[in-house]
Amino acid sequence: MSLAWIGLLSGATAGGLLGHLFRGRGSARIGGANVLVGSVICAVIGMLIATGVGGQAPAAGGQSIPRINSAQDFTDKVLGEEGVVVAYFSSATCPPCRLTEPVLIALRGEYAGKARFVKLDAGEVPSLFGDWDVKAVPTVIVFAGGKERDRLVGARQASEYRRAIDAQLKKKATYKYERSWYGDSDIGRQGP
Repeated sequence: MSLAWIGLLSGATAGGLLGHLFRGRGSARIGGANVLVGSVICAVIGMLIATGVGGQAPAAGGQSIPRINSAQDFTDKVLGEEGVVVAYFSSATCPPCRLTEPVLIALRGEYAGKARFVKLDAGEVPSLFGDWDVKAVPTVIVFAGGKERDRLVGARQASEYRRAIDAQLKKKATYKYERSWYGDSDIGRQGP
């Protein structure tokens, strides 16, 4: 049973109970009209709430994108990774993020073993949004060799994300050489 139906039924039940409890309080009462009006209003509200909550539910099959919970976690899983990492900056209250996440979950399956996907929520790690100058959500930053290589702001089609990821996968060998040449702490050094 979908969340909208559960919300509709629970809202109608709650509305019926409230209408019954307050049936003597209204001056414009005609028989059982309070019960009916209360049921309808609460049913609609329950359906809207359940549908809104359903939009934030995990994708079918229990698949989701692993979350980054701290700056150290970001350093380890994104900046410390030599391969390609797709960092998805989002917010729980962002409608375009609800459109973007299923696309990225599908791409995560498609790029399994080739690229890592991580999710950052504005409510959980706001400091990282400032550190990476993320001013709008959804924002997808493609990292390779521990450095930002591409940025896509706003909800996009899968083909655009695929193009950005594929471009970095083709250059992957170059990033490994660049990282080993300069090292993590010797950026700008002119030789081995």
